[in-house]
Amino acid sequence: MNRTLSFFLFIFVVYFAYEIYSLDKFYFLSPIEYRDRVIIRKDDFGDGEFGSKRRGSRKHRGVDLLAKVGTPIRTPKKGRVEMVGFCKGFGNYIKIQHSKDLKTAYGHLQKIFVRRGQRLRQGEIIGLVGKTGNASHRGILPHLHFEVKERESAVDPLGRYLD
Repeated sequence: MNRTLSFFLFIFVVYFAYEIYSLDKFYFLSPIEYRDRVIIRKDDFGDGEFGSKRRGSRKHRGVDLLAKVGTPIRTPKKGRVEMVGFCKGFGNYIKIQHSKDLKTAYGHLQKIFVRRGQRLRQGEIIGLVGKTGNASHRGILPHLHFEVKERESAVDPLGRYLD
């Protein structure tokens, strides 16, 4: 009986230590580490602001964070990788489920370092900025397409999540 209790106590302590280790240290990190503030892509092909016009009647459902090709991308909150793949528009992309109501998506990656189903800690490097998909055109500046969805609806991450 004493051994069983010791075993369960040990398991509880290990589990509790892991949970403390994996807690988010900040409310929300920028997926691109900037020295000062977030920089949105603006070039001859358009503007990377949330809600800006796209072909047809579409609107931009994320923000385009300007960064050099090869810049590390980190997860803003702990979560689980929901999807990893390639899509004509997004190029190499990742989708992460952070909570029941919060998801993020990342497009145009050069490299992906995570796999579907993987658990992530806040700040973990998930890939590198690239120019894949629609961003591959020579005149488009390198950037990370970043989307935030609350309850399946796209929201503007600037001011709400990113400063």
